Amino acid sequence: MYYLSRGYTDLTTLSSAVSGEALDVNVVSGGTSGTQYTTGIDSYLSCTTIITGCGVVRQDVAGSLVDANDQITMLQVDSTGALRVTGGSTITPVGTHGNLWDNETPIAGSYSNSVDTQYTTAVDFFGFVSGACTLTVRLSQNNIDWYDSIYSYVAEEATEFHIATVIGARYVQLSTNASVTITATAAAKN
Repeated sequence: MYYLSRGYTDLTTLSSAVSGEALDVNVVSGGTSGTQYTTGIDSYLSCTTIITGCGVVRQDVAGSLVDANDQITMLQVDSTGALRVTGGSTITPVGTHGNLWDNETPIAGSYSNSVDTQYTTAVDFFGFVSGACTLTVRLSQNNIDWYDSIYSYVAEEATEFHIATVIGARYVQLSTNASVTITATAAAKN
């Protein structure tokens, strides 16, 4: 709706305003799903393409365009043209410092706390170990049945560690094969 924001309020004015430019807009009759337009010959498909247009509103500051339930509104884009999407599916990054182990010395073969990483895919494990050990990422979908993943870190001495993963399981934790002091964090985002 770039042209509408420049003062064009109807399709006839819009059509004549862009005639002869790269986009040749003409109203096409028919169709029950909205007004359709021919875009002329495009370089990608090298043929005439028919599209159904969708109007959007540029709104640089996030917010609603309506003030009550059941009102119809437009899609919104920001100043870069990115579509604004909000609502119940908003993802909050997961992870607080030491959420797996916080300066603890677990016994060999034990497991850390678990972290719910639902709706995220990129999960990083990082922290510090006080000595030689192998940390293995474990996965679960129900927080009861756990499975070792292919991700692990072998520390030969006291060191900082980082394990970067892309996973689909809902819950994650670490296991250790040695009794060393560990501070470990799982952080996730989409």
